Amino acid sequence: MSSSKSTLQNELLAQAQTRLIEELQSSQRHYAHLVDHLKDVVFHLDENLSWSFLNQAWTELAGQSVEQSRGQSALNYFRSSDAEPFEQALLQLLSGELADLEAQYYLLRCDGDGRHVEVSCRAMRDDTGRLSSVVGVIRDVSERLESEQKIYHMAYHDSLTNLANRRQLMERLSSVCVPSSSRSIALLYLDLDDFKDVNDMYGHSVGDAVLQEIAQQIPIVGSSENYLAARIGGDEFIILFEQLASHYPTARAHLSEAARGLLERISRINKHVGTFNEIKCSIGITLVNSQSISAEECLKQADFAMYHAKRAGKNRIQFYDAELAKQESRRQQLQRELCEAERYGQFTVFYQPQVEADKNKVQKAEVLLRWQHPQRGLLIPKDFIHELENSDLIKPLGQWVLDQSLAQLSAWRKMGYESLSLSVNASAGQFQNPEFADDVRRSLQRFDIPGECLEIEITETTALNNVHSAIAKMRALKDIGVKIALDDFGTGYSSLSYLKHLPIDTIKLDRSFVQGLPDNGYDSAIVQSTLLMSKHLKLSSVAEGVESEEQCQFLKALGCELYQGYLFSPAISADQFAEYLLQRS
Repeated sequence: MSSSKSTLQNELLAQAQTRLIEELQSSQRHYAHLVDHLKDVVFHLDENLSWSFLNQAWTELAGQSVEQSRGQSALNYFRSSDAEPFEQALLQLLSGELADLEAQYYLLRCDGDGRHVEVSCRAMRDDTGRLSSVVGVIRDVSERLESEQKIYHMAYHDSLTNLANRRQLMERLSSVCVPSSSRSIALLYLDLDDFKDVNDMYGHSVGDAVLQEIAQQIPIVGSSENYLAARIGGDEFIILFEQLASHYPTARAHLSEAARGLLERISRINKHVGTFNEIKCSIGITLVNSQSISAEECLKQADFAMYHAKRAGKNRIQFYDAELAKQESRRQQLQRELCEAERYGQFTVFYQPQVEADKNKVQKAEVLLRWQHPQRGLLIPKDFIHELENSDLIKPLGQWVLDQSLAQLSAWRKMGYESLSLSVNASAGQFQNPEFADDVRRSLQRFDIPGECLEIEITETTALNNVHSAIAKMRALKDIGVKIALDDFGTGYSSLSYLKHLPIDTIKLDRSFVQGLPDNGYDSAIVQSTLLMSKHLKLSSVAEGVESEEQCQFLKALGCELYQGYLFSPAISADQFAEYLLQRS
């Protein structure tokens, strides 16, 4: 009985073992099936660092079957620069110095191609507890790295020219402008001159071709290790030089040579892109010690130098200069103060009489702008007119001066001075406005002033800048009775060759010629010739800056008609002018 029972127990145990083995085998097949269908490579390395297990994903990754690879050294499948660090890391895993490994390597395929892979693994212990093998996963990250590189390239490069963009430039510039560095660096700031004309005339596709061609020319200035070229705006390029000679004159000479070479090559670009326009540019350069400047200030200096290259006439090179920067700071301050002056009504109008020498009778008065500055007191135009003419204020302020003058003239006419006329200066920007003649006509009508009581003064430069347009505007003014005076005569163009074409009424002798009278032979000859010519052309004449009786008598002998200057009166306020008129009534 006991024997039968024992036999039954053995059979049941055998059956249980069989089922367990079958389940284990089924489980192994199941997990093997799962492992073989993973996209990542699962591997096992023996203590000799040879493949002892690889799943089927290995075949696609390495281009070699699992059977061919098994038993081969894993190190043979990585490029030489990666094989040694990979081996050291694996040995550290087996020695226990390293708990796990996660690193990127370059795996070599059997067809000669290669893939960037990410290896994640750790050491395994055998039955005795000894670290004797390595298991892990290999993941192909080539596409991910390629996408990351594309994203990085897009983030740090200009899409049109493939040069660095502003972001990359500023990061690189910031990395060299650090307190621990004492090297000399430089920025070369390039901006195309009148590039809008190329786009307008030939289209943006040609404009883009020009920019791409410029990008091809820039790398010629040096080696990529020593500089970075970037496009930071529409037609603006920057070159950062990092390795420069410590001797300032040598470094400056090198930068000048590089900039001149760029100007020359860029001037030939039109031949490559099919434009008739010669491509020109202005280049600003700053050369600094990287230890003493921030990235933002360095770029600001280069931009400032480029701006002054344009102001100096374009198509030229300008190095940053601290004194120029101070002048620019003062100019910007003046611009801000001019805006405040217009906003808070700090401008006023003065009048300087133009009189007949014999009768001492006031025929006209020149209207002169004054600025009652809150800190500097009463300023005359020479202190601010240049900046005013280069600002957006010049046109509305010019109209304000005209309206103020005519309003005052209307008041004086009501006081009985109906023969009095005013001479009002027109700036170049104001005169070039197509609506200028209409603006003058509307102002005359508003204040009920006859056109012949107003004279508009323009300079030679303004009159002859665009002769045909200027003549048309002068004739439009004369059609409403307004007279035209040519101011600063003899200081601009060669006036005699153009004078007969201009429909002017009055020539004003510039004070620079009057001051030398009667002793300066050159000034005397100029004045004598001018007055003789004005007499033959039946033009009125006014001498500015008359300060002495000798000057007055000399001009009188030559037939000058009206006199303006300190000998008679300085420029005075409207109330003072009214008193002046009363004294000579």
